[in-house]
Amino acid sequence: MLKILKKYFGYDDFRENQQEIIETVLNGKDAFVLMPTGSGKSICYQIPALMSKGVGIVVSPLIALMEDQVKGLQQNGVRAAFLNSTLPFRKAQDVQRRAANGLLDILYVAPEKLLSRDFQHFLSCIQPSLFAIDEAHCVSQWGHDFRPEYLRINEVTNHFPETPRIALTATADAVTRKDILEKLELQHARIFISSFDRPNICYRVQVKRRDKHQLLGFIRQEHPEGSGIVYVRTRKRSESIASWLSQQGVDALPYHAGLSSELRLENQKRFQENDTRVIVATIAFGMGIDKPDVRFVAHLDLPASMEAYYQGTGRAGRDGQPADAWMVYSLSDVMAMQRIFELSEGEDEFKHVLRKKLEALLGYCESVECRRKLLLNYFGEKYDGPCRCCDSCLNPTETWDGTVAAQKALSCVYRTGQRFGAGHLADVLMGKQTRQVQRWNHDRIKTFGVGKELDKTSWMSVFRQLLSAGLLSVDMGKITGFRLTEESWKVLKGRRNVFLRTDSVYSKNKNARQPSKADERVFEDKESRQLFESLRKLRLDIAKQLEVPPYIVFHDKSLKEMALVKPMTLDDFLKITGVGVSKAQRYSEVFLAGIRGEEIDISKQLEKMQNPVFENIPIGNNDSAFDEKKLIIIKLLKDGKLTSAEIAERVGVSPSTVWAYKAQLTMGKYENVGNKEDRDEYPPTDGEPPPHHKAESSMGDPLQKTMICFAVSRKYNGYCVAGKEMAESGRPSWIRPVSSRQLGELPLESIQLKDGGTPRLLDFINLPVKKPLPHYYQAENYLTDCTKPWKKVGRLPVEELADFCDPVDALWENGYHSATGKNDKIPIEIANERCESSLVLIQPRNFSLILYSGLTFKQKIRAEFVYNGITYNLALTDTFVKKEYADRPEGRYRIEDN
Repeated sequence: MLKILKKYFGYDDFRENQQEIIETVLNGKDAFVLMPTGSGKSICYQIPALMSKGVGIVVSPLIALMEDQVKGLQQNGVRAAFLNSTLPFRKAQDVQRRAANGLLDILYVAPEKLLSRDFQHFLSCIQPSLFAIDEAHCVSQWGHDFRPEYLRINEVTNHFPETPRIALTATADAVTRKDILEKLELQHARIFISSFDRPNICYRVQVKRRDKHQLLGFIRQEHPEGSGIVYVRTRKRSESIASWLSQQGVDALPYHAGLSSELRLENQKRFQENDTRVIVATIAFGMGIDKPDVRFVAHLDLPASMEAYYQGTGRAGRDGQPADAWMVYSLSDVMAMQRIFELSEGEDEFKHVLRKKLEALLGYCESVECRRKLLLNYFGEKYDGPCRCCDSCLNPTETWDGTVAAQKALSCVYRTGQRFGAGHLADVLMGKQTRQVQRWNHDRIKTFGVGKELDKTSWMSVFRQLLSAGLLSVDMGKITGFRLTEESWKVLKGRRNVFLRTDSVYSKNKNARQPSKADERVFEDKESRQLFESLRKLRLDIAKQLEVPPYIVFHDKSLKEMALVKPMTLDDFLKITGVGVSKAQRYSEVFLAGIRGEEIDISKQLEKMQNPVFENIPIGNNDSAFDEKKLIIIKLLKDGKLTSAEIAERVGVSPSTVWAYKAQLTMGKYENVGNKEDRDEYPPTDGEPPPHHKAESSMGDPLQKTMICFAVSRKYNGYCVAGKEMAESGRPSWIRPVSSRQLGELPLESIQLKDGGTPRLLDFINLPVKKPLPHYYQAENYLTDCTKPWKKVGRLPVEELADFCDPVDALWENGYHSATGKNDKIPIEIANERCESSLVLIQPRNFSLILYSGLTFKQKIRAEFVYNGITYNLALTDTFVKKEYADRPEGRYRIEDN
């Protein structure tokens, strides 16, 4: 798992719960994952899909996000695609054809597509390795983004009872979690709940006064450069706020459902590519993007619930850098949300839940406690605080005894007939002779003019806080107005005191962090800062050429590390966080040149960045170039006076490196090495190779692999062949060619050689492959191109076999036997810890062949030997050995010193 994490995603370690979730899915168990935005949920199903046979099916309602995620995966070297309504018919057919032919690891589908009859038929023809149900809260009517199609997902997954399911969401309270588990039938799934805390986000809530000017001040003073999302309630507000910000010199674009799909996508693309700084959107925006460098999220209107608020704020600071969640609210926001709930067509129970969720959000807004504590406690996570990273902690809010003011306000509500709003009630309390006051004769009631000590803004605050505290309710009938509650009478009768907070409006907070300037604190010297900006520009130029968002090339975090570490070699580049093998192949030359300060012609590198040649990049191996060490190794091998181990010790390399070069010499490579005129280039010999392996070598073709056969067996309805791959440099690694057939066995016709025979032990075989196809711990699997013939290149002399054996200790590390000595399969929990591959080549001494029969087979042969006092009893599946012993009686055959 760690190797795949590093190879494809460029990370060295898993985050909280990730490894346990992956192991659960790989073991065929269902999982429910609750993990906050930016914590790496997608890794939890992407890695199992890469490690499993078949195609991982990811159900996602976020069409725009699908495309971005697929682009990102493809940049990482993962074979991924998506199916949704945006794809033309022919492209959709091509995607399904690739999946059916074993050319995809991960397939994203919209829920509507999953439920279609043709896709369900297609699923029955392939092998889904898992079902990942992303944004799982969409299945719950209590969730903030209910999608009725999610209720039918089980209709599809139930047809694959052996296929593990993993449901994932970033936000769900206890009620929503229970609903998800029931609706998706995941009652027996393992539940993983990560911390909801986003310590890099600073939370701030203020009262809405002149909201546009408050927003502008916030952006100008604290985020003059950073990008952000502004959430509003309506389409009209989206348009007007975006237009006004642009007029004030802040690049902003609207985003809402009323725009044409083309314009929406264009605005989203411009925001992702940093062509515009701010997007002003209705609440749906952001679920379809994965932009990591959003420095602030501002709510200019009150969201419907704590879940919606948390989901929105979670889109800030996904790169782990400091970010702000800033919100303003007013009494009119509260009234508007309550009216929306009451006018909805839902049942009373549904409306009751929505009201409770809104009350929780209002309590969060009005509280003087640590915001982070309230937010985490809402989701069931204990947090004692203070966090010292919210407005309540940085600038504690003053409170005052508002009992008398509350009594005056509640009395005014009662004496005016419980049918008026805060504005009129404030006028009555202040003794204003308005037309409305005179019309209803409210200048004659006892509460007229009793509240002249407060201004209208203060009285509006009093009514808002009484409403949020449950001391007032709102009648959403034909005439909207405040009504008293049972708790109201306790205040009126003096049995309950009321404390109110002093409202805060936006002002520059000296104690608050300033995320947009965080980079300046990261870089201690001006040179590193300038290099970072240079790399950002280079990334933007590349992204525009490739037509992808910049963060898909590299996140800012990776660029910052490059600017600080300044890698000079490929191996150094691979050590940067977020740099996997595929991205190293695509971008290392360009970015290393940029770090060295060289002129870069992106157009010359464009083809490689789009379609890299996937070769084996040995992570942590500096022997990727033909250098002086290699010259010395080859000279010593040709001299023949030292063993491989002795050469390795003398030169200071691993024995595996010597083995690789020895294999190349065996195949006729480097015959001219050592001549003075060939010190700059060391080509293979142009002459006739040694007689024992006359061959056509296609080593330079990236679709060709050359291996020495160390295992050939007939299994099930096909053949199983395996051996060690001989690459130009690096360690001779195991390779097992497999087909897309069930169990991966090779059809006989696909491995027949020109003479009609099949590969034998120690044959050098040149074979065409399509891609790596690891299955669980079998990292050595490669999908073979069964349409092209294999070629026998030659034979490995028997006397050289020992140089290609693994140390016998590898059996202790990689092998396994049960208490009965009859089980040579490797349990997944052991394989995950210690196996580089499921294959090991050893040369045991003094072993026995045991022949016996059983009810389910005619004859079975096992090899038995003792190592370190432990008896190993391993299945022997070699076709030719079986043939030799086919007519012998059952029993033990001792093989001495072989």
